[in-house]
Parts: sequence; structure tokens; C-alpha cells
Amino acid sequence: MTIRPGSYLAPGFGDAPAAPPGAGSSCATAGSYFAGCSYHLTPAYDIVGALLLLAVLLAVRSRLADRPGATFSLFTLLYGVQRLTLDRFRGIDERLLAGLSGTQLVAIIAVLLSAVTLVILRFAARPPPRAARSSSVHR
Repeated sequence: MTIRPGSYLAPGFGDAPAAPPGAGSSCATAGSYFAGCSYHLTPAYDIVGALLLLAVLLAVRSRLADRPGATFSLFTLLYGVQRLTLDRFRGIDERLLAGLSGTQLVAIIAVLLSAVTLVILRFAARPPPRAARSSSVHR
């Protein structure tokens, strides 16, 4: 008996290969894996998205430094958009409302709240620049 890790990691692709979808099922049947169907590697997409998110946050960090909470709000907004997008490609069995998963519903709430927070922070009074605060203390 040969032990192949792929047999355990990808059910249906061991000694008895997976069959094509039969009557009453299709490649879109959640929780089922069929031969001849393509599946998205969403963990890899998630890593790529996280790296892009990091790059964006590093690029704008100096512009957001004088607004406490802006960087976190931007992160929440972008990560929520990423979750909304990625969960569309995942084979999720449970779609709670309007074809959206629980993760997507939470992501919508996070995106809306972070967008409101960013608007509030954008129009809030800015504190004086750090150089002006430190020079006024020494005078």
C-alpha cells in the first residue's frame, strides 16, 4: 500500500479518481469535488491580497500619520473588500442572506463603518504638525 499525501488533502483524487459531475450535480455544487472542474486556490489569492494590502499601507503611512485611526480604518476597508471578493470564489456551503456568506456580511459592515470613519477623519480638525508643537513648547 502506497501512502500519498494528496489522497488525504484532495478527497476523490486517491486510488479511485473523482468522477465527472453526475445527474443533479454540477461543478458549482458546494462541498463536492469532481474531475474536470476547476477550483480556485483562494489561500494563495489571500496571500497575494495581503501583500498588496501591506504595500498600499506602507505607501500611505506617512500621509496618514497625523490622523490617529486612519491607517487602521484604511486597513479594515481594504481587507473587507478583499474578503468580499475572495469569498465569492470559495466553495462555501452556507450562504446566509442574498447569496452572501457570513464572512461577506461581516465584511460589508466593516467596509461601511471604516468608510464612514475615514470620511469623519478626513474632515475632522487636524492637530498642528509635530514640528510646530515641539517648537512652541521650547519657547
